[in-house]
Amino acid sequence: MSDTIIPVKLSYLNLIGIRTLVERELRREVRFFGVSVIGPALQAALFALIITIAVGENMPKTNGLDYIVFLSTGFIITSMLQRAFESTAFSLMFDKLEGNIEDILGAPFIGFEILLSYTISSMFVAFTIGVSVWMVLLLMGGPTMPIHIPELISAILIGCFLFSSAGVLATIWSEKWDKLSAKETFFVMPLMFLSGSFFPRSAVIEELQFLLDYNPVFRLVEAVRYGFTGAHELDIWAGLGMASIWMVVIWAITLVVLSTGYKIKP
Repeated sequence: MSDTIIPVKLSYLNLIGIRTLVERELRREVRFFGVSVIGPALQAALFALIITIAVGENMPKTNGLDYIVFLSTGFIITSMLQRAFESTAFSLMFDKLEGNIEDILGAPFIGFEILLSYTISSMFVAFTIGVSVWMVLLLMGGPTMPIHIPELISAILIGCFLFSSAGVLATIWSEKWDKLSAKETFFVMPLMFLSGSFFPRSAVIEELQFLLDYNPVFRLVEAVRYGFTGAHELDIWAGLGMASIWMVVIWAITLVVLSTGYKIKP
């Protein structure tokens, strides 16, 4: 009779481990509640207030919407995407520098389970950010209840998956905080500012409109704006399909790099 002990596989995924890692990440976010939730809401409110004061009483209609409504829908989704990126990036960078990543690597995890855990936790955080930003901007005349739920939910899910995995990938390729900050500054922020949050596509000269058309954040902003107001400039589902391609590509690259242990395993 063999003395070999064979572990019993209870499921295809380590569900207990995934739940534990998600709970750990959410507890970490709760400890920094003021920064992770209240901060983006106040930032969006200040942006909207400054722009409203600058424009004054001559606030124009943009794509048939009050400018504050047009502006607010962009702020809601971009705040969510930025926090989805930062949630996974900051957490993984902290674990790398403090040596806590060895606890995760030593657990019975595969790369897919680790990436899925970070993604799920960042989605919870991003959703909380989105609701808080929406509530604050609603008091300033922002959008009310959404009218196209499927498009709105699809944009949020695609965007959070895309930017949470991008946050993991950026951290893997960053040795220190300054390099991670540089990636956010030179890659993430340009996508946000060229997302059509502040201006419509029609305001851009025709030769440069392709910069918006192939920007996944612009497509997500369009879908969220359509979800709240029904206003849009391009086909919504075609845009969500393009953003989904970005999501799958970034997710796949992140999964491969994470699974190999590149710049993570000692």
